[in-house]
Amino acid sequence: TFRSIVMAYPPAVQVLDADGNTPLVLTLLYPNSLQRERDEDHLHRMAQLMIHACPSVVTIARKGKYGPLPRDCKRSNDAAPPTTGDGRPTPLSIAILYGRSDDTIRLLLQACYKIYENPCLTICRGNGEV
Repeated sequence: TFRSIVMAYPPAVQVLDADGNTPLVLTLLYPNSLQRERDEDHLHRMAQLMIHACPSVVTIARKGKYGPLPRDCKRSNDAAPPTTGDGRPTPLSIAILYGRSDDTIRLLLQACYKIYENPCLTICRGNGEV
């Protein structure tokens, strides 16, 4: 099961794939479906397990073809994804952007509060709004 895989080697949840995504980010990027409530509950449990196994996974910003954004793009009024200050989307900002459940967003916020003084500072948009 997923639980036994994560618990066998917890640091694996921090490993980036070839596209610069952690398993947590890949979980949060899962597309919405017709089974939304069931899927969101399953995604929440998976995220909860990964964060419990390795809390620092919430600090790893997405890398790869989506970040960092060019400086001029970060300052424009375009609908850029929520990001860290250097233009890379975080797990929390990805959860918000992809419409994850309130419980999942709350889980990520609580995990961020344990690591950052103010996790909301990790979320900004290209035009400076949250």
